[in-house]
Amino acid sequence: MPEDVDFPLPYLATSILFMVSTFGFVISFYLLVKFLTRKGRLSSFQKLCLAKTFPNVIVCSSFLLWVIPLSIIQPLEVSRLPNVVVGQVAGAGAYIMGLLIQLCMSANRCFILYFPLKNYIVDKRSSTNLAISVAIIVSIIFTCVGLPDECGYIYDPKVFTWTSESYSCAEFQLNVLLCSVFTLAIMSNSLNFITAMKLLFCNSFELGMSQAYTSRRRRRRVMMFIQNVVQDCLHMVDLINCIYISLLSNDLWFQFTFLTLSFVLIYALDGLVMFHFHPKLQPKFMRRRQTSIACKPVFTVL
Repeated sequence: MPEDVDFPLPYLATSILFMVSTFGFVISFYLLVKFLTRKGRLSSFQKLCLAKTFPNVIVCSSFLLWVIPLSIIQPLEVSRLPNVVVGQVAGAGAYIMGLLIQLCMSANRCFILYFPLKNYIVDKRSSTNLAISVAIIVSIIFTCVGLPDECGYIYDPKVFTWTSESYSCAEFQLNVLLCSVFTLAIMSNSLNFITAMKLLFCNSFELGMSQAYTSRRRRRRVMMFIQNVVQDCLHMVDLINCIYISLLSNDLWFQFTFLTLSFVLIYALDGLVMFHFHPKLQPKFMRRRQTSIACKPVFTVL
């Protein structure tokens, strides 16, 4: 990229990033606090949702505390160490952690539907904690491998985009990350497809349970499945934007939209999706409104 390049309307781009990242940080941090302070024991799916708030908060806060200040100040030279640390934590560690947790959520929905009796045999808390621990360890590894010289992922305030350093080490790490992302996306969406088949073609009631209870339970499972699919689709959209759409034009605003803005917007929307599908965590005035709407006759979800 030429040294004398000028990004058109830089303050407009900075304002957009500020609004999106602030919204994403507030809603994900709100969910994080609500999950942690919620009375009673969290279900395995709720615990995974709690874990999902961490990469959301990390990515949005990296924009608020690093990307936006750099974009406003426009320094002649950016120190590599803090730049690569933020880039690796947000662009590699948090990114892969979000996808790993998403895979765990898909596996959770599939396992519960296909092996309901084993829920009483397997210690779900231990298995969920183990899955989250593995996701954290893998994310730390992906973060650390980019910290050595010529291996990192950095933000360039002149063109408002994240990019790998122009060395073979950084390109290799990027290829490993993309292969991992593709693999996780395929696995997660395959599990979603298997789960959808079970939800669509299995309408039997569970032994010893009333029809009303079974219907409510089925509706709850359908809503959790929809939440999971929407979150998976968000990551797929960002992946397509990054790998394919961004290559269609070298225009700076085009690159900014489908790389930088897409990156933070996906994590902000991910928090919004979880907020929408967890009404019990929403503020009381929103719950009262939903309760009044729920009192009206509605069609049964089959």
